[in-house]
Amino acid sequence: MTKVYNVSTVGIADKLRNSFYKIVNKDKTIHYLVPSVDGFIKFNSWEILTLAEIINTQIFKSLPSKKKALYVYLKEIVNICLKCNIPIIWFTPTGLKINQMYMQPIQHKVFISYKGKSKTIVLREMIKKVDSRKQINAIIPNIIHSLDAAHLMQIVNRGISNMKYPYILTVHYCFGAQPNNIDELKNLVLTEFIQLYTNEDF
Repeated sequence: MTKVYNVSTVGIADKLRNSFYKIVNKDKTIHYLVPSVDGFIKFNSWEILTLAEIINTQIFKSLPSKKKALYVYLKEIVNICLKCNIPIIWFTPTGLKINQMYMQPIQHKVFISYKGKSKTIVLREMIKKVDSRKQINAIIPNIIHSLDAAHLMQIVNRGISNMKYPYILTVHYCFGAQPNNIDELKNLVLTEFIQLYTNEDF
């Protein structure tokens, strides 16, 4: 799931380690219990990283169009925009204009001392220089987030006009309604998702 958010092999390995039961041995080495068809297998950290590499490779083998469409195409678009020193702009299916232009920050540390306790505050000042790395790494997650936001907006707009009790709770990608409206909301979420991604304008 997080591959569309540009997660790296190391990131996949971290998520795997957090998913598996951790065992600290007497000699302080760490193993993870990985489920298999024959029970559980003990993996060390290096083996978890190898497993992450296999998963990463298989994602692109199983979904070759994903690499071509999402990764290569979008990153080439970003590189063109960087060479021209222009922002990356797109419109969501609901008409919202997105303008992605990350600038490089300069950090200023401010030290404050009060009653014998000190605190460091970091202030960031943006300079007039594009952060190329951030522009490239952020494009795919930001497009995904903008499409999720469009989906949410369509649900709320349709819900207000169609539902008997137009009360919809949204928290990130989760939706809630009064108990007697749950089935109606579930159908609305699915319908709007299908309409969003099968529309030619998308």
